[in-house]
Amino acid sequence: MSVNPSNGILGVATGKSNDHPGEAALMVYVDESTNPAVPATVNGVRTLVIPTNARAVASGAAPQTAFEAGSAPALPASVLNSALAVKQRIASSLMKRNPAFFGVGVGQSLDNPKDAALVVYVDRRLVPAELPPTIDGLRARYIVMDRLHVTRSYAAPMRSKLHCLPHPAARRPESLDLLNLFRPRRLGLE
Repeated sequence: MSVNPSNGILGVATGKSNDHPGEAALMVYVDESTNPAVPATVNGVRTLVIPTNARAVASGAAPQTAFEAGSAPALPASVLNSALAVKQRIASSLMKRNPAFFGVGVGQSLDNPKDAALVVYVDRRLVPAELPPTIDGLRARYIVMDRLHVTRSYAAPMRSKLHCLPHPAARRPESLDLLNLFRPRRLGLE
């Protein structure tokens, strides 16, 4: 990838991926006023697309990440729908091929907030040596964690089963004499 300000590419540096923490990435500084096409990988290395301006790159004040937490622009519905179609087509076979994958979803790429990503949940005890940066043309975002254990689904109504049996009501006096509550009682210790 070559720096070409007329095409919106302001600079390139090495960094780390946000879609797959711990993996290297090529930080590509792009002009924030343009929308240059940046591939998801360059020679097999992920790209981290960072919108900024020429002055920030020249002074070394350019950000180190694509966006601040919570400030990512919303993805257009067409981008999300395309990613959902890919997910529907490949999720089942992806999890069957690799037992470490236990969930697949769609979300926003943290390496390029203008792209959708397949969000793949990976069992921390079975992490493969290599996780592909793209799957079926989409950026892949990995979340390494313990498997989820679902005990109840809220999507379908469930009949409640009694876990405890009701206790028979204790015998209560017919009437309650409040004055009698505070009288001394014999303990029968004689």
